[in-house]
Amino acid sequence: MKGRSLLWMNEKGYMFPFVLFASLLLFSTVGTTVLIYRNDLAVSDRLIEQMKAETLVQMSIRTFYREKPFLAKQHGTEVYQFPSGMVEIHYTPTEEGQFRLVFTVETDEGERFSMQKIVRLNDMHVEKMRITTEIVDTL
Repeated sequence: MKGRSLLWMNEKGYMFPFVLFASLLLFSTVGTTVLIYRNDLAVSDRLIEQMKAETLVQMSIRTFYREKPFLAKQHGTEVYQFPSGMVEIHYTPTEEGQFRLVFTVETDEGERFSMQKIVRLNDMHVEKMRITTEIVDTL
């Protein structure tokens, strides 16, 4: 008995598995690329929101220095509204001339961030920066 190869016996049977494998590989590659792209978009959006939050913190520190609410009260809360979001500052004295500022930032997109800094008000600039950023609300 001669052994015949299935490959040469029927050409119709050869093409279907080849096309099936090639299309499966193509769809798998396209699907993976789309998922990677969606993930990159989500990461980019979060990064933009974090940069907005850090900018809002810097703007609120400047406003806090300009208004000097710590001269009237030793500790308290200040709320600042900016075009790109809102910042709430809770301030308490730590040492002579130093304050612990806890920021709660909400951007115009609705993302919330919490940060804290130790600032020295005698020099009117940030001397010691201990920044801990934690995401309050997640996607």
